[in-house]
Amino acid sequence: MLKVDGLNKTFYGFSLKNIDLHIPKGYICGLIGENGAGKSTLIKTIIGLYKMEEGSVVVDGMKFDSNEAQIKDMLGIVLDECIYNPGYTPLKIGKLYGPLYTHYEESAYLDWLKKFNVPADKKIKQLSKGMQIKFQLAFALSHKAKLFIFDEPTAGLDSDFRKEFLDICMELIEDGERSILFSTHITEDLDRVADYITFIQDGEILLSMTKEELCSRFVYVQAENYKLKLLKPTSVVHREEGTYGGSALVVNSKQVPLDNDYEKRVPTVEEVMYYFVKGGKAHAKDIIELYVK
Repeated sequence: MLKVDGLNKTFYGFSLKNIDLHIPKGYICGLIGENGAGKSTLIKTIIGLYKMEEGSVVVDGMKFDSNEAQIKDMLGIVLDECIYNPGYTPLKIGKLYGPLYTHYEESAYLDWLKKFNVPADKKIKQLSKGMQIKFQLAFALSHKAKLFIFDEPTAGLDSDFRKEFLDICMELIEDGERSILFSTHITEDLDRVADYITFIQDGEILLSMTKEELCSRFVYVQAENYKLKLLKPTSVVHREEGTYGGSALVVNSKQVPLDNDYEKRVPTVEEVMYYFVKGGKAHAKDIIELYVK
């Protein structure tokens, strides 16, 4: 559904470098990375808000630069920063922008607004952050989009609606024809719904693979501090020591045997990201080259 190849973009001193990202039809890809890693810049470049300098974006077999109108007709977008006129109401936005989409259904849009308890006649700037997200989601769901692109969509949402949102994501891909690119810092959401994980660091893709494969490439270990210090240094993403013991994220490799002195388990997506960002950032590329690729 989405193929990004060799994308390069420089934006106010920050650069996206040689980004490759592929999402098949019927799958959800979670985009993770610390604040400032380039997630939002990448998403805005993919959807054409920023112009790429090199590379290509292909959606459902069509190149973005030569089929921009057709591709935008297929996109359902929810951004952390609402791109619609803040002085307009959701009702007015539906009237103005709905007809630009081939398959827009006003009745569906109004139904989603009602379902999400979004006041249709209240100006966007008067809505809370969570309500702005819900409004964008209602519009994205109203025109039969095929590729949904969500940038921090669950930020500002209460826990009940977060669960509802994730349920909607799962329903969207059930027919195998639609896909989702989902950027978030709430990685527990991705533990629940993502099929693929792409980890971006300093404008470059560090890891991109299925969620199961990503988590199986590493081991979360707990042990006494002195035992953690015995681990092969080049295999340790990051180690944290406590008063009596600590934990570490270690590559899962035959080159790094772990005996029964260590408590071991498969890490979550959140733990993989945390340990890379917390202390493994400086030597992340070396770890990937040595053990993961």
